[in-house]
Amino acid sequence: MAEASIAAALALAPGARIALLTGGEAWVPMLREHAFALGHGPDRILVRAVPPAGDVLARDPDGAARLLAKAAEAVIAEGAAAVVLGGAGLAGLAPAVAAHLPVPVLDSLDCLMEASLGEPLPFLPPPSSAPSLDLSPALARRLGG
Repeated sequence: MAEASIAAALALAPGARIALLTGGEAWVPMLREHAFALGHGPDRILVRAVPPAGDVLARDPDGAARLLAKAAEAVIAEGAAAVVLGGAGLAGLAPAVAAHLPVPVLDSLDCLMEASLGEPLPFLPPPSSAPSLDLSPALARRLGG
């Protein structure tokens, strides 16, 4: 979902900063690392989270939309020209959040579905080769390492 969302947001905001907004602080380091692995630093992609995790947010869609809109206002103030709501728990909330904001708001699940049905994603660099750690011998052979 992250790759599809990043590609879609970058396409909507060429040359501008975008933001990934998710539920649960635990996701922030992983999403930052993923963006970096795709070749994008914090100058291009902001990653932020609201404290409740996605499953908690999904139980109160109206409250979640208000909380996410407030968090999105903060990333817009930091220069984000598009906002991605990341994670399955936030699926379906983008229209309610977008109603309060001056920039496009994307649903990461929608981005994934569109990407899976369409052409290969633009703007994604080829995967880099990196050493793998702690793989079983069988998996290491399977991966060619």
